[in-house]
This record gives sequence, C-alpha cells and structure tokens, in this order.
Amino acid sequence: MNPENMEITTMNTEAVTSDTMSTHSVLNPSAEAWDPKIVRGEEKDRTIFITFSNGYPLSDYQIRNFFNSKYGECVERIYIHRRDDPLMPPLFGKVIFLRRSIPLMLFGDQDEVHFTVDGMSLRCKKYKQRNHRD
Repeated sequence: MNPENMEITTMNTEAVTSDTMSTHSVLNPSAEAWDPKIVRGEEKDRTIFITFSNGYPLSDYQIRNFFNSKYGECVERIYIHRRDDPLMPPLFGKVIFLRRSIPLMLFGDQDEVHFTVDGMSLRCKKYKQRNHRD
C-alpha cells in the first residue's frame, strides 16, 4: 500500500458532559458489571443431553476435546451413564459447561444438533431436568 494514498482519520475525543447525557437512566449504578465469560448461570442452563449410536460410545476425553477445540476451555464436567452390565456400551450422558452461553450457541433456535466426532455420531439435545420418582 502506498503511504501517499492513505487517508488518516481522527476521532473527536471530547468528553461527554452531564448536560448531554440522559437523566432518566434505569440502570443501577451500584450493579456489578456483567460479563458472559464470568456469569455461569444455573447448572440446568449449562447442561446438554447427549446420545451415542448403539455400540459406538465416545469417551469423556473425546467429548471434552471436541467441545474445547470448538469453543475454547468450556467443559466443566461430563457424565456418561454406565449400564449395570459392564459389557454393554453406554448410550447417553450429559455435558455441563462452564458458561450458559455455550448451549445457546450450540443450539441456536433448534432443539437438537448432530456432530460427528472421530467418525462417530454425537447427538445433542437441550437438557430438560426431570423430577426423580420415589
């Protein structure tokens, strides 16, 4: 790029006076700043339900590595339901993320998304907490 053809733009950095600011703000001046990287949300809002193809489960490591490689360090913990018979592969589990923004990004306006991880199917659904039966 030729420096002679460059246009230099400057910003007006004058301070905003209180005369030009709205006096009818509804914001709480004592409120803490909100940052989506810090605000975690409730666990149910940070959780997704996952299912595997029968006979092709993914390991904790594969699941964690997949999501962390897509969204940065985002996985808090993974629960994979182990069957009573140790020879039977798991079929489902759940992933709890560090921030509630991750499931929101994953699903958008959909209730279910599908990924292929290391050549195997991973279906993700929005988590709906169920009441335990007594």
